[in-house]
Amino acid sequence: MYLQIEKKSSRSERLRSAICGLLSFSLLTAAFPPIGWSLLVFLAWIPFFVDIQRTRGRVFWPGFLLGEAFFGSALLYWITAMTTVGAASYVVWFGVSFLHVLFALPLGFFLRWLLRRGVSVFWAAPLPFAAQSFLREKVTNIAWHDPGYALADWTLCLQSAEWGGPQVLSLMGMFCSAGLAELWLAKNGAARWSKRGALICGGGLLLCLVALPAWGAWRIRDLEGQLKTGPLVAGIQPNVTLEERADPKISPYDLYSRRLDLTER
Repeated sequence: MYLQIEKKSSRSERLRSAICGLLSFSLLTAAFPPIGWSLLVFLAWIPFFVDIQRTRGRVFWPGFLLGEAFFGSALLYWITAMTTVGAASYVVWFGVSFLHVLFALPLGFFLRWLLRRGVSVFWAAPLPFAAQSFLREKVTNIAWHDPGYALADWTLCLQSAEWGGPQVLSLMGMFCSAGLAELWLAKNGAARWSKRGALICGGGLLLCLVALPAWGAWRIRDLEGQLKTGPLVAGIQPNVTLEERADPKISPYDLYSRRLDLTER
């Protein structure tokens, strides 16, 4: 059970919510290329989760909306480079980013409703976030916001995506962040844990950080054991140099004859 908190939110609490939300979603953005710090998928959510758990969702919207707006627009900025129309590309970028935030609103209402009823962030946040990402991908075809895609170079974890796509990897990252956020709150006296809660959170962290990667290592080793070495084949593609092809003194017929001769060799 968490400690009692005041009913009214202050300006400093709203500012802290905005900072925590922007920090978490900025770190999540950094997990994607061109920065590509994919380890942040497991850590990025901690400031946001700590803040919304500490206030039980009472101070929620500043961090959630600002974070979603930054995250959506940052990963969609490539739209401005896809056209030479000028300002129109920025209008499209803003429109698609707005749709990203709009699509996240039902998640925000549901997550805040769970938190206000005392549900721990460890249970309240990861599953709704993953479900929202799945629905957004199916409805809008905007698929590259799922944090699981940032773990494409984590071969051991990637094997778990066979069970449910990138959302499984996203769940791994969010459960890890939520568990660490819960541990941080308990350590600093913002929460009192039961033994059952500690065991559940610790088990979730072990599952995300140990069990699933270990299963991925076993699966890769098993697949490698099924491969059979076949004959080695060297492929050679005959061609003429660029200088010869650009030489106006060499006719197309001569170039064709040259390629044919190289192929016969």
